[in-house]
Order: sequence, then structure tokens, then C-alpha cells
Amino acid sequence: MRLSGRTVAIKATPADLPASEARNMLAEILETVDAEKKGSARKALRDDIAASLACHAAIKVNMPLAPEKMRWLIDRLLNTSSPTTCPHGRPVILRLATRDILRGFHRI
Repeated sequence: MRLSGRTVAIKATPADLPASEARNMLAEILETVDAEKKGSARKALRDDIAASLACHAAIKVNMPLAPEKMRWLIDRLLNTSSPTTCPHGRPVILRLATRDILRGFHRI
């Protein structure tokens, strides 16, 4: 089937993405691409879309995880080329001095 204009057909989604969220996720990705990436090289655009998909699939705050899953995630993270940042470059690991931690808990 041939589509025209700005029509998009979703032929497949990640297995763990509910069908009800596929449209919203695609719309958000396309809005980001449209707003920020006009004129970008095809490879850069593909990398940006992959980063967005990775962030959507990421484990979210307060999501309960078994200890085994936590260890597996950390092991996988440490084997990546950039273990300290998410695909968008935001930090996922922070280094805090003991003094900063003590100050945060009002111990000094």
C-alpha cells in the first residue's frame, strides 16, 4: 500500500509497547524531529530517533525491580561505550564526594 503526504503507517512496534501508546510515541518522536532536526544528516536523524526510542523503553522512576534485574542492568550498563550517560547525553551515574553526601543529610 502506498501512502502519500505526511501519512505514516505503523507496521510493527516493540513487543512490550502497548498498542495504545504506539501512536503517541511516534507522534512525539516526529514532533521532536520536525522541531529540532530539520536539515540534519540522515545518520544523525536515525541516531536521534534511536535515542528517543531507547528513552521511551527505559525503566522509569519508582518502577519496582528484583535485585537480579538490578544487577543485570548495571552489568549491561557498564559494558556500554558510554556507561555514564543516557542516549541523549544526560548523566545516569553521578560521583558525589562523601562530604557532599554528609552535607545532604545534614551531618556536617
